[in-house]
Amino acid sequence: MVISTMSKKTKNNVSVTKIKNFLEEKSNNLPVVSINGAHVKVGKYYCLERNGVWEVYDNGTLINSFTLRKSALAWAVASLQGQTTDAQQVEAYDMKFNRYSNDSYLFHERYKTATDDFRKELMYIRWEESEYHKNSIRDRLDESIKKIQIN
Repeated sequence: MVISTMSKKTKNNVSVTKIKNFLEEKSNNLPVVSINGAHVKVGKYYCLERNGVWEVYDNGTLINSFTLRKSALAWAVASLQGQTTDAQQVEAYDMKFNRYSNDSYLFHERYKTATDDFRKELMYIRWEESEYHKNSIRDRLDESIKKIQIN
């Protein structure tokens, strides 16, 4: 026996499985974000963080992987809504961000271990340049994520 919230009348024939099936069907179509421990579910996609990389799965199949969490979530939302150009743009910016982030780390480590003054100066310049590009790409990524519209 269930009491209706609208009419305050009791209803005897309510199928809980019917409601459950309806909600599961809608959760696969709508960009509903739910966080459960180590994974994030966006519609039909699961975003998991493994070894510092955010992986997007669909029915247990690896679809894509990203450096940043917000890139993975934005890509999943854009893909669910059919905004393929926005999803591709987020994916491209995340890939560039990963490249410049790795370059920045490597040049910084080489700068710290260099013994020759010329090499040390060269690694510092390359580190500064990669940091600049990394921050620039991060700003563009943030702007492209803001463009994604949730319907």
